[in-house]
Parts: sequence; C-alpha cells; structure tokens
Amino acid sequence: MPTYQAVIARFQEDLQWIEKLKIPWVIYNKGPDTLPASLLRHSLQRPNVGRESETFLHHIVENYHQLPDYLVLLQGNPLEHCPGLFSILESHRPTQKVIPLSANYKRELITEDFNWGGFHECMDQMFEFIQVKRPSSIGYASGAQYIVPQKVIQARPQEFYQKLIPKLNYDICPLEGWVMERMWPTVFGIPHQTDKIKFDIVFDGPLTSACESSLARSIQFCREAVRTQVQDDIEFDVTIFENKRKGYEHALNAGKDFIYFSRSDSFFPDSYLFDSMSSYFHFKNSQRQEPDVVLASPEGLLTSHSVLLQHGDLLSEGMISFDALTQLWEQRQVPFVTPIKN
Repeated sequence: MPTYQAVIARFQEDLQWIEKLKIPWVIYNKGPDTLPASLLRHSLQRPNVGRESETFLHHIVENYHQLPDYLVLLQGNPLEHCPGLFSILESHRPTQKVIPLSANYKRELITEDFNWGGFHECMDQMFEFIQVKRPSSIGYASGAQYIVPQKVIQARPQEFYQKLIPKLNYDICPLEGWVMERMWPTVFGIPHQTDKIKFDIVFDGPLTSACESSLARSIQFCREAVRTQVQDDIEFDVTIFENKRKGYEHALNAGKDFIYFSRSDSFFPDSYLFDSMSSYFHFKNSQRQEPDVVLASPEGLLTSHSVLLQHGDLLSEGMISFDALTQLWEQRQVPFVTPIKN
C-alpha cells in the first residue's frame, strides 16, 4: 500500500477539519496561539515567515530521505481552495502525476503590466535562480496545494530546495512567497498549459456496438469543427470503466480541462458532444469566462475539472443519473449552460 503524509502550513486557522483526514499528518504552526493537546503530538512550531512555501520547503529538506510515497501539501484551511479534498484523497490511486488540490487552477499571462509591487522582476529573478526560463503564461493551483509523488520531489536534489529557503524566510509575507506559489508546477515538472484544450470522454461501462462505431467519427467531426470555429486545438482521451465509481475517480485524478460523461448504453451521435462543446465556446467568448457546467443532453454531461474538484463529494457514490446530477448542481447553485443546438 502506498504511504501518504499531509504537511499542513497553519497560521491561525481552525483545524477541526483534520478529524476527517484519514492519512498521517504533521502541522507546522506559525501562529501565536497554542494548539489543542490532541494536535500537539503531531505539530511543530515554526517562525511565521515565507508563507506556506517556506513551510513546504523546510519539510522537504528535513525529511528528504524519509519521504512517503505521496506528500500532500495543504494550507491551514485547505477546503477554502479545495472543497472536495476528502473525496479526492479517498479516490487517489498510485500515479506519478502531480495532482493539484485546488478548485481554481489558474492560468496567468505574464505581461509587462502584470507587475504589482515589482512582481514581474521578482518572478524573473526567481526563475533565473532555479535556472529555468520563465514561461509567458503560468498555470498553478491557488494555495500551492498538491499531491506530490516522492519520485517527483526527489527528481531534484535536496540542495535545490535548501537554496530556495533563504529567498523566502526573511519576511512574514515576502513577494517571493507569491511568486513561489506560481513556481511550484515548474519545480515539480508540470508542463505549463498551452492553448490546447484537453477533453476526457468517460463511459460508465462497455460500449454498445452502435456507440463504438460512431465514437471515432464523432471525435474527428468535433475536432475539425471546433478548430475551424475558434482556432483552438483539442486533445481527446477516451476511457471506459465497467465500474462507475472508477470512472469518476479517473476523472478526478486525470486533470483534464473538461470531462464529458456519457452512458455507454446510448447511441453516440455527433451532435451530443458537439452541441456541448459549442455551448462551452459560445459562453466563453460571449461572457469572457469559463462556464462551470455545460449540460449536453440526457445522454451525457460536460463539466470542468475544477467543478469536479469543488463538488467531488457529489460524485463519491459513483455515477448517478443525469437528471439527479443536474438537480444537485442547481441545489448547489453551480452555474451551468444549456446546449446550443447546431
């Protein structure tokens, strides 16, 4: 069985949520208050410097040769950034992928006017320090929360992490702390996202012959039509699970931009997938924001990975009916877009 440990960077947050954490944990307490006796045995006091990244770097350096198979990096209130945290941890399966634990995996375009308080220059200096060319755009998890495999961390030498600590520990809230939040994907070797949109099509069981024969044609049709309409490239993966729960676990861990859930016993005409994609691009272009959920039809649902992270508890019991899922979305007041018929 793989081993896990949560590293919690805490200031003054309420830690009652730890009662639901089913993996070993350690708290680095940077706050002035004393923790309850029940938490003291697994906590260490640290100076309040360098934000959460200084905490994570310190732990990696001090435990470099005794790391678990997976290190889970968390803030003192991780549910603020990742409401579906517990479902994600319970559904996690061995992989060498780094899993962001944030319902808001941000993409920022680094331009000359992106320079509050000297941020641009500080970012240039930090990337130069780790000898990596700064990308023009950066994708990162808000709060620097991730599930990180041991092998990913140890792909860099202990000295690499040690040298970063002085960049952060000189102040309570250094500018480098905000930069480091954006640098963790680079440190962990996560490729920075490009304009390619990644879709995963998840079926809840073996495909019918009618569905299987139309799937390849449907994907090709959608790829060509969307590329013509919005000049975006699309990457499709198709996954099939006889066990419904495993399909959702895969979706939570895959990290694709969008996931289309479909019944495997239904016919898969071109229009289902294409209508939902058209709705997504229409909403994005007209509202200048990403839609949270796009409802395709009673045969399938298109949703974003960030929604799965935020509302993963709704999916913990496995695939539920389309109607039930849409009702739950409405109860949670999650915005959704109905499909445009082409």
